Amino acid sequence: LSFDNRGSENTYRFSAKLQMLFSLVLLHSKREDVGISTKLLSMTLWPDKEMGETKNIRGVTINHLRKILEDIDGIELTYDNSKWKFSFGDAFYCDYIHCMNLCQELLQSEDLKPYATSQDKELESRMDALLKILNRGPLLPLMTEPWIENKRRDFEAEVEKVFLQQIQRQQALGNHDRVMQLIETLFIIDPLNEDFLSMGVSTLKVMGRLDRALKL
Repeated sequence: LSFDNRGSENTYRFSAKLQMLFSLVLLHSKREDVGISTKLLSMTLWPDKEMGETKNIRGVTINHLRKILEDIDGIELTYDNSKWKFSFGDAFYCDYIHCMNLCQELLQSEDLKPYATSQDKELESRMDALLKILNRGPLLPLMTEPWIENKRRDFEAEVEKVFLQQIQRQQALGNHDRVMQLIETLFIIDPLNEDFLSMGVSTLKVMGRLDRALKL
C-alpha cells in the first residue's frame, strides 16, 4: 500500500508498469547501493524492445512516477552518475528500507551480552521492529517477474544472516521461546529453509515439545 502526504491511499495511481519501475529503483536504493543504470532499468522493464526504442516510453513512465512522488513527502527520484535512485527524507517510511536498515544495524552490533544493559534492550527493540515488518509477509509477493526472484533471494539472505546471529544469541541465553519466535517468523519469508527447520526441531525437543516438533 502507498499513501500520499495527506494520508490518503494512492496505490491506484500506480499502474503495473509504474509498480515495477518503483520497485526496481527502490530495491537499488539501500544505503550502500549506487542506484540502477538506465540500461539495466530498460532491459528489465522492456526486455522485448531495443534500447533505442525504450527512450520515449521510459521517459514518459519516469515522468508519471515523478508526478505521483510529488504528493509523497520525503522521497525523490534522482539521476546521478548515470544511475537512478531514490533519495529519502525523514518524512518517508517504507517497510523494505526500514527492514534493510534494521538488518544492517543488527549485523553491525557487537554487543551480544544478556539483557542487563540498556544497549541490549535497544538491540531487542530493533529485533522486535524487524519481526513486526517480516510478519506482514514476504517481499513483493504479487510480483512474478524473473528479475524479482534474484532480489528476493538477496533479501532473504540478508535477513537470514541477522536471524542466525540473533538465534545464536538467544540460544546462549536459554531463551527457547524467543528462538522459536524468530524461526517461525523466518518461515514466513523462506518456508523451505532446511537449516532453520532443523534448528526449530532441535529447540522444540529441548523444550519437551516433541508433538509440535513433528508438525513443524
